[in-house]
Amino acid sequence: MGLTPWKRTGGLHSVNGYWVSLFYLISRLTRTMLCSRKGLKTMQNIQVAVVGAGFIVPVHVEALRRLGIQVTGILGRDQAESDSACQSLGLPRAYVNLEQILADSDVTSVHLAVPNVLHFEMAKQVLLAGKHVMCEKPLAMNSVESS
Repeated sequence: MGLTPWKRTGGLHSVNGYWVSLFYLISRLTRTMLCSRKGLKTMQNIQVAVVGAGFIVPVHVEALRRLGIQVTGILGRDQAESDSACQSLGLPRAYVNLEQILADSDVTSVHLAVPNVLHFEMAKQVLLAGKHVMCEKPLAMNSVESS
């Protein structure tokens, strides 16, 4: 069975059900975030910021919306990309930098959809700020980072 071409179905991109799998993964990981150091959370008070504005980001945003989770905003590579992605995805805020997301007390979780080489450092900063993180694989690029 060969790969099907990219197509848009019901607001999600799909290639042989891959996005359905991502939607399922996001929903399972989000459920594990319901209990945190701040006490019991509900899906309604989990607020997520997305870092990255590439091709996978609309899938993350759509999956979160379908779960009833508020997406607070997005951070792109620069302000122009942040503004463009914010407008095209209908998000309330275009963040200027990661520090602005980490300082936002409304954000409880950060989705990292950035190039692999940025995963470790960004995930570390998010965790040290006391927020949950969802990061695409790999989390680290070498044995030094993963130890």
